[in-house]
Amino acid sequence: MPIDEQADEPESSLEESALRTDNLAGALTPALQTMIGFVERAKNRARAFADSYERWSETPQGKSVLKTAAEIHQFAQSAQLALDQSAERVRTWAESPAGQRVFDGLDVMMVAREIGDFYARAGIYRPLDATFLRDVLEQVEAHAPHDLRRSVDSVAPASAAWTWICEGLLASPSLARWKDQLAEALDCMEDERWHASVSTLLPIIEGVIAEKSGVLENMRVGRRLEQLLDSDQEGTPDDLIVGMVTYPALKVIDAEIFAKRGFATTAPDDPGLNRHTILHGVTGGFGTRENAVRVLMVIIALAETFDGPVGLRASTHEMTDATLMRDFGPIAKARRRAATGAATAAYPTRSADYAGSMGQRNGAAIRAPQSAVK
Repeated sequence: MPIDEQADEPESSLEESALRTDNLAGALTPALQTMIGFVERAKNRARAFADSYERWSETPQGKSVLKTAAEIHQFAQSAQLALDQSAERVRTWAESPAGQRVFDGLDVMMVAREIGDFYARAGIYRPLDATFLRDVLEQVEAHAPHDLRRSVDSVAPASAAWTWICEGLLASPSLARWKDQLAEALDCMEDERWHASVSTLLPIIEGVIAEKSGVLENMRVGRRLEQLLDSDQEGTPDDLIVGMVTYPALKVIDAEIFAKRGFATTAPDDPGLNRHTILHGVTGGFGTRENAVRVLMVIIALAETFDGPVGLRASTHEMTDATLMRDFGPIAKARRRAATGAATAAYPTRSADYAGSMGQRNGAAIRAPQSAVK
């Protein structure tokens, strides 16, 4: 290639680049002009709005609105101060003996209702004792299926609770008329004579209900019990708390034990726990360890409804609270947070948090509900 042709090539490339630049600038110029115009218009509008607002704020209407806004702001500040002061008063009250009693009472009643509902579903009762109550609450918390045999084992002869259950039951005033009959039934259970145990215990249930209700005939037992529990007789806080546990468990009386059943539809070896078919000799399959313990637990539920926990009448039993409320009460989580230092100093937003400062002390004792609800 000639030398002069090589020298002309760079000059041509520069001309082409300049031409492309001019074309690009020509294309962008309208867009830039439009953008600049938009910014200028926005500035002018903002300036006009500011001038308009300043003129409006000097008018009577503007001054009135601004005054109202200032008053609203002042009210909001006053409301915030009042809320802070109220929260502090609630926190102070929660730390006081009166506040502690109220929270303990709420805990006891909520836990008692939960236990009562469990007994109604399980079909077996157990005495008011921290060990049994804790076992129920742990099952409720874990959503575990109920194990009837396990519940029976915990209160049957040879169990750790059997001695104080028998002592407290025989010392119950509501069962005084049937003390000898009850003692024989307990002996039969210890000897594993289950037919004799069930047959001896069933009439005691009807006798206690008849005596307490004052109705001896012409009314089914379940109806008598229902009227008795729904009576307007005033009771103590103890009665209320105990009743929340025992009443649901007594539903088995009307639903199963004293339910009406036809003889023709009952098999000779039917294992059902029904007074009608058992005492009329329709079936012989009722003589089981589970049935004997279930009937005994119904009698205990009646005794505790009318006389209070059987454990309180047993010298061989020492009742303790076992921190039931700390572990299972409605405000248990708030108490645990406070105990581990997780609670903050800021005023709480929920009533449960107000009780957080109570976490350092033990929960209410089931054995002494009279100190929890006043």
